[in-house]
Amino acid sequence: MRLVIRATLLVLLATPVVAQMRLATSVDIPAEQVAISGQTAYVASGSTLTVFDISNVPELVELGHIEMPDQIYGMSVESDRAYLAVGLEGLHIVQLADGTTPQLIGMYPTPGQAVDVSIIGTHAIISNLMTGLEIVDISNTRQPTLIATAETPGYQRSVSSSGPFAYVVDQPSGVHVFDIRRPSAPNAIASLPAEEEPPRSVTVRSNRAYVVYQQTGVVEVVDISDPTSPNTLGSYQANGHPQTVDIMDTSLVVPVGPNGVEIVALDDPETPQVTATYDTPGNAVDVATSGNHLFIADSNGLVVVELP
Repeated sequence: MRLVIRATLLVLLATPVVAQMRLATSVDIPAEQVAISGQTAYVASGSTLTVFDISNVPELVELGHIEMPDQIYGMSVESDRAYLAVGLEGLHIVQLADGTTPQLIGMYPTPGQAVDVSIIGTHAIISNLMTGLEIVDISNTRQPTLIATAETPGYQRSVSSSGPFAYVVDQPSGVHVFDIRRPSAPNAIASLPAEEEPPRSVTVRSNRAYVVYQQTGVVEVVDISDPTSPNTLGSYQANGHPQTVDIMDTSLVVPVGPNGVEIVALDDPETPQVTATYDTPGNAVDVATSGNHLFIADSNGLVVVELP
């Protein structure tokens, strides 16, 4: 009996402690996507982009909103600009006029359906559900110009970038890597085949790519230190069906719908550990981190929590 008790105690001591995050504030606004640049948060829902000053988190200030002609499927933000993939209406560029009011300053009507966008230098890299990867010169934001396209075998759903490399989710084949150092001639240099189910999105940070399989809830961790030879390091089975993830240092931030948000330590990608959770009131669909706060697009609200 003593031996059994001692073993049980050891198991209890080895169990990781899961911290609970604390609510900082919330805004009653439809929210499907959230992205942050500096002290500004961009929140998209349907065809509406709403912009907030987040310099004082307990009292977020709405700077304004702007309507797009179609649904906002994806966005990338830099400085005071938001680059929006607006479905059948293509690429739209929104800037904060005088640092406060969102205004449309440029657009490129891509053929097909623009569903995601990432920025490499002075070029927007657009994944188009119908026509493939599109490279658009945005050096003149008022007159963006298409300079190249690149095909993948199926339907492109997501794009993320690191340095001069673009990582594109193609359904059903997997993730394809393109070298964009010559934007007029994007070069396919590698691919990572899909698992049994098609991937939904890819997020790149530093020398890792995180591939989300929404149907199974698996997030695959991939070493991309050599972009020509991506190598799977491990995976995490989420408690739900995430569409995307965010990265915080060496941790994965996973929105898992009605189950809220999970923070997962990936110091060893082969043995991921949940370190914190937060149960949001709605469906957590997207996340972005800023300092010690986590911004959650929670279907019917923007929820901000303090990180542990």
